[in-house]
Parts: sequence; C-alpha cells; structure tokens
Amino acid sequence: MRIGLCMHIANIILLTLTVLLCGGYFGITLFCQIGLLPAMRSIGPAAFVKAWRDIDGYMDRAMPPYKLTLLGLTAVTTTTLALTCQCQLAILTGISFLFGLAALILTITRQVPVNKCIAALPPSAAESLALDLLRSTRTNFTIRFYLALAAFTALCLGVTQYPIH
Repeated sequence: MRIGLCMHIANIILLTLTVLLCGGYFGITLFCQIGLLPAMRSIGPAAFVKAWRDIDGYMDRAMPPYKLTLLGLTAVTTTTLALTCQCQLAILTGISFLFGLAALILTITRQVPVNKCIAALPPSAAESLALDLLRSTRTNFTIRFYLALAAFTALCLGVTQYPIH
C-alpha cells in the first residue's frame, strides 16, 4: 500500500516537472516564432549575423543541459508511469519524448551547421548568403516549434487523464 502511494506521489511530481520543462521549451520556441525570428528578418543581414552570433553563444551553453534534462525527465516519467500501469499516459509521455528527441536531432543535424556557418561568416560576406542562412534558420525553427507544440500537447492530453486523488 505504501509503495503504491509513494509511486503515485512520484508520478505526480515527475509529471509536473516534465510538463513545466516541456511547457518552458514550447514557450521558447513560440517566442522565437513570433518575436525573435521576425525581428531578425527586419534588422538586415549584417545586424542579423552579429545578433545571431551573440544569441547562439548564450543558447549554445544553455540549451543542451535544458533539453537533455527535459528528455531524461520525460524518459523517467514514461518509465515510472508504465511501471505503475498508467499505460495511456505512459504512451502519451513516450510520444512527447519522441517529438522532443526529433527536435534535438533536427537541431543537431540542421541548425547547428547553420549556426557554425553564421559564426564563420566574414564581415564582407554577401548579403544573399546571410539571407539564405536566415531562411534556413526560420525553416528549422518553424519545424522545431511544431515538434515542441506536439510534445507539449501530448503531455497535456495525458495529464488530463491522470487520477490525482
């Protein structure tokens, strides 16, 4: 009886932390979609390159631990839910994990190389090259936004099914 109660409390805590971190990640992608990237387009190619270098310098340090913590927490949450026979919720958190993993893979395979190109651009780089990199960034961030939305939605759908009492 006590083990069941402890697992129930652990599930609630893990689920709450997972939803908070996943919601935070979704919020970051939403901000990029509706604020940061439109602003980058309006400031011109040279200013975009300088600003993106600065932003990437901070995000390159902050996002890997955040995203890996989110993925690890989602995996642990999925496992504990499955072990306590919360199968529907475990499936939804597992789906959220897969969407989050897809976003990480997209970032590593598509956006990190773009960021490296931006970092290596000489001041005399052609304006068209900077604009192409901005377009690639917008495309990658749009895909990442939809993956984050899907991950957060899956978690939210699951949470509504979890018995709190």
